[in-house]
Amino acid sequence: MEGRYIPKYLNAEPQILWWDLSDFMKVLFFVFFGVLADHPFLFLILGIIFLKVSTKLTSEKEAGYQKHLAYHLGLYGLKNRVPESWCRELTRWKRGYMKFFGEYNRNLRQLDLFKIFSFLLVLVNLYLIENLVTANKNTKIIITPPYITSEFENVGDTFSFSYYEQIGAHLSNALLTISPSSVNKSFDSIQGYFSSEPDEIKAVKDFLIKETDRIKKDNIYQAFYYSKTLPNHKNNSFTVEGLLKTMTGNIMIEEKKVQIIFNYKVNNKKLVIKGFEVSK
Repeated sequence: MEGRYIPKYLNAEPQILWWDLSDFMKVLFFVFFGVLADHPFLFLILGIIFLKVSTKLTSEKEAGYQKHLAYHLGLYGLKNRVPESWCRELTRWKRGYMKFFGEYNRNLRQLDLFKIFSFLLVLVNLYLIENLVTANKNTKIIITPPYITSEFENVGDTFSFSYYEQIGAHLSNALLTISPSSVNKSFDSIQGYFSSEPDEIKAVKDFLIKETDRIKKDNIYQAFYYSKTLPNHKNNSFTVEGLLKTMTGNIMIEEKKVQIIFNYKVNNKKLVIKGFEVSK
């Protein structure tokens, strides 16, 4: 007897790789959101997990179970070919009655689905917001400010050591290397580094005014020789050390080591000086 070939997968869906087309579209849906969230690989893994779970739950069901489930929930239908999913009984004299309660039940199911999708959208939005905040916080920025010649890095609220080193040298020189003719210009050049908060700026302005009066009144000439900078990330401060020479006219008054402790905060990727203390 001649054998006959019976096709086993005559009605099977087209395959892409080792997935049916419908399964592939499910995974692709997750990958699409992964691209939007800038985590395509993570969402690919989630899509494969979802596919495995859904396949396992429906493996013992009849073929087309997922489509039938979607039809039952009102998400899928064949218009003008099959009745609406909410129609449970087809009788003429009860048509209006059944239609009313059928639509009522359908609306309840759609409301439940709306709640589920809304919850999922909230989760996705929270995830995207968290990614956005994290990305902004951890973005590396290369900065070259005025009066400083080399670059330094900023990641989140942390700066590279070269930042503290250069900004400390610049501010210390502006505050301590002064004379009667240059004190006003020197102090004005660093005003933009200080906080604009009233309580914080008051102490800074009081020091600058007092120091300006002293320099001009006593005809003081100062020169600061920078030595090193010591950052303290825990306390949001950095200390600048160096040698300060003070003269009046051509007479040397004193020569000693000094420290300037700068307290700071980070605002929009910018280091803002809250206050400082000169220890002579």
